[in-house]
Amino acid sequence: MVKRSVLVVGAGPAGVSAAFYLKKLDANGDLNVVLIERLENERYHKYHRMCGEGISKMAFEELPGIMPCGVIEKIDVIRDVYPDGAEYEVKLPGYLINRSVFLEKIKQDFVKLGGNFKNECFAGMERVGKALKVRLGSGKKLFDYIVGADGVCSTVRKAAGIGEGAKKTFVQYVVEGETEHNVIKFFYDQKYDGNYKWVFPNGDVTKIGFPLSETVNPEKELGTKQVIEKHARVIGYGGIKPQCSGCVLLIGDAAFQTNPITKGGIRAAMVAGRYAAEAIALGKPENYDAKWKKSGYNGDLYTPIFERLERMSNNELSEMAKKIDETRYLSFLRVFSLCHKYGW
Repeated sequence: MVKRSVLVVGAGPAGVSAAFYLKKLDANGDLNVVLIERLENERYHKYHRMCGEGISKMAFEELPGIMPCGVIEKIDVIRDVYPDGAEYEVKLPGYLINRSVFLEKIKQDFVKLGGNFKNECFAGMERVGKALKVRLGSGKKLFDYIVGADGVCSTVRKAAGIGEGAKKTFVQYVVEGETEHNVIKFFYDQKYDGNYKWVFPNGDVTKIGFPLSETVNPEKELGTKQVIEKHARVIGYGGIKPQCSGCVLLIGDAAFQTNPITKGGIRAAMVAGRYAAEAIALGKPENYDAKWKKSGYNGDLYTPIFERLERMSNNELSEMAKKIDETRYLSFLRVFSLCHKYGW
């Protein structure tokens, strides 16, 4: 049998997941899988620190063969804080991880399974018959499939002629001092435009993040806390259509798959990587898009509620939180329940 070749562009959560599952499913050695990443060493690690780095325990039920690694702290509780000071807690076991350590382990497992990892740049592609001629830093090569996992500004997406989705810039500060452990906190306010401020424990320091906006004053958000690091990142959310164009499949941030409400993206990206790998292994890339649409990760389930949250005043946010069981808020309750199940 002639081997099929797959190029996975980007070694973030989506990319390493797709690469790992492509080789895990390749019992007969029929797939030649190449995973490339443009960032090296400290640049790679710094890029992946711009993240709350939270992932629920439930995620690993959907990611067979992948285990929590680089765990900084276990999560027991999610606490939401509303403008009037009301607090609501949900027990949701999970982990705060060192994301780059976690990704490196999966990448190593991929290589052990026979995959090929390279630090290299994707520079473009063109279709040649049924194949894809890809321009890499080392020259031009032919592949049967390309999996684009190269972030919100995806060069694979642009080369495939697929448009963008919704996006928002967030900033995160690593500050001195510990916060409450085993709890991740979200603060809701109209100034966050439907989003929130997060406060996550991270060992002996704390991560605080919020949307970049004219209505948000970083000094007030941080108070007197001493800043150790500052990060900024554009997050794409809610999905794009299509996510699959012929033999080009987009996953993770490249496909704007972050949950619109929770802005949790690690789990969704990794599940998308698995779905894409399964579709390619079967030789039916269109299966990926179809399976995603039927899943609890589909952004269409969450976007209408997020758009309503964007327009809510502080009084409305507080009232909704107190009266979530009332008929007029049942759509919020259903979607928030889905967020607990699929959002992290």
